[in-house]
Amino acid sequence: MPDLFLSYSREDQAIARRFATRLQEAGFSVWWDQALHPGEAFDQVTEKALEEAKAVVVLWSRTSVQSRWVRAEATQASADNRLVPVMIEACKRPIMFELTHTADLMGWSGDAGDPRWLAFIESLRRHTGCSSATPADGEASRAGQSAQAPRRPSRRLIRMSIAAGAVVMAAALAWFLHSTSADADVRAGNVTMVVLPFDEVGPGSGVGLGAGMADAIRDSLDRVRGMAVTPRTSSLSIKPRAGNLQEVRRELGVAHMLEGTTSQDGGQLHVSVRLVELDSGRGLWSQDYNRPATDIFNLQKDIAAKVAQALQVKLGVGVGHQPGMTRNVAAYEAFLQAGAQGAVLTPDSQRRAMALMDRAVALDPDFALAWAALSSMASTMPLLLGMNVDPEEVRQLQRRSALAQQRYEALMQGTPDLETVAGLRQWHMGDLRSAARHFERASQLREQRDGTPASGGHGPPIFLLSVGHVQEAAEVLERQVARDPLNAELLSMLVAAYSNTGRHDAAIAKVEEALSASGTDILTATMVAMAAGDKARLRRWHSLLMDRNPDIPGRDFNTAIAGLLDRPAAALTYLGNYLERPDLSPLAIAIAMMYQAYFGDATAALEGCRKMGEDCLRGTDIWMPIFAELRALPGTRELMRRRGLVDYWREFGAGDFCKPIEPDWSEFECR
Repeated sequence: MPDLFLSYSREDQAIARRFATRLQEAGFSVWWDQALHPGEAFDQVTEKALEEAKAVVVLWSRTSVQSRWVRAEATQASADNRLVPVMIEACKRPIMFELTHTADLMGWSGDAGDPRWLAFIESLRRHTGCSSATPADGEASRAGQSAQAPRRPSRRLIRMSIAAGAVVMAAALAWFLHSTSADADVRAGNVTMVVLPFDEVGPGSGVGLGAGMADAIRDSLDRVRGMAVTPRTSSLSIKPRAGNLQEVRRELGVAHMLEGTTSQDGGQLHVSVRLVELDSGRGLWSQDYNRPATDIFNLQKDIAAKVAQALQVKLGVGVGHQPGMTRNVAAYEAFLQAGAQGAVLTPDSQRRAMALMDRAVALDPDFALAWAALSSMASTMPLLLGMNVDPEEVRQLQRRSALAQQRYEALMQGTPDLETVAGLRQWHMGDLRSAARHFERASQLREQRDGTPASGGHGPPIFLLSVGHVQEAAEVLERQVARDPLNAELLSMLVAAYSNTGRHDAAIAKVEEALSASGTDILTATMVAMAAGDKARLRRWHSLLMDRNPDIPGRDFNTAIAGLLDRPAAALTYLGNYLERPDLSPLAIAIAMMYQAYFGDATAALEGCRKMGEDCLRGTDIWMPIFAELRALPGTRELMRRRGLVDYWREFGAGDFCKPIEPDWSEFECR
């Protein structure tokens, strides 16, 4: 039986075709009849499809509301609660359907990333009980025929799909989403701002809280590229009143004013902030902050950072200047919260992250970076679910990722950032040379747009790290981290670059610096300790990994390994037995393989690599010092060739670890 019966007027056939095509792409089997003419009676095929469909989608238009056939189909569907009506143009619906909730898709162009369409698809899934899926191969259903139900993928195909570098793709998109502003110069003029001393109100006033809050915000804004802030002395001389805002603008030469109040009550610090446009006197943004007044100095710094972040988004400077950014502060806050949840690699955390990212795009449907992040999260989730995941759930996640990606691409058409994402996806699919060409095109577009040559060689640092151009990646990352020193993704990659090129002291120093701020990737830290051969730090950081992540997947594995650090033979026996388990995710296999190399068994690590397939070489870890012996094995070199690394090196230049013996790379060696 079909999932959906599509009811429409002949005059709306082109729109109906658009609906049928997109519904089939969303995984529904659809019955629709292009041969239905007014005056014809239902034949047996039509009547059977109408009776068996799980839902009847009625397209209301000025012509369909006059069609007795469409009205009859809607009436029959309404009688047994299968009616799903849609407005495709303004019209007066038959009175009996006026109280039925109707989706508004008037003017819909067929964009599968349109938030209205995505909401409609979700409502259909709830109504029919169908999870999302991609249609089976072959032609779409012909007129008068029911589309075949989508085939379920085999578990082997699911395993291959999961192992196709999803974590690497997620890391790549995380780099892209959080670092696009690191290389971007502000092309628009500076946003000008005066920050007034905050008024102190209520009990406990007069202790300098207001001036201190303003100073902290001013210091934070001073570090924002594209923001020009009036110095403190000039700010103190201004006494704005309702009628003299234009005078403030003329005297200070600024366009915006930030004012606020502070108060303390019952151990709580209350801060209210308001952004005013001086030309119009209009309030552009306001926010209240309420915190326990335990450490006033650090509270002021924390609130100041959040205010600076909000103003960047609202005014389009600093982080708010990057292409695809929102101007909706609440959407950006949801985006950041989603990023924090997504950094914890557990299924529950990823689901919470996707829910928050859904909120971000609901608040601002044009928030392109959030759509890209949502696509990344959905594509990564199967990796975390293990090998016994329900294939239908994987298809649902894949479809969700594709829809979010379509929306991102529609919003970013013609920009260098879209070329960068296209390159990352080609990399994810295993075509390294095509990826590099996309990155080159992105650099050309960026140069045309900005008028200055773009850095980064044949790709972003995450890509350069993966193909063995580690020193080049380190140079790019050093510049980016200097501009954005608290960016965790950039810092983690720089640490890996230092470690992989033997700069262990620099890597350890960066890790210690980040650990003191409780903001590092502790798994990366343990890898750094392994590479440096620093067993004391490895124990300490491994313990910290467990303490900070009580719900970490594979906790039993990590506990066992921690107890075997001084017993290599026993550890290798444990790892061999562990890798016999059939339910291991590719991430679990990769971590076990890393420990096999650390404990000195490169041959066993190669077997783990083969168990994953070529995809064990998709990431950046193969260039870790502990894998030097693994890289030298003939079997690993063959995997590199199959992975496309040799073809890439032949066209774009050798990396730091592998060099040709013959000019055509028919023979090469790796260290």
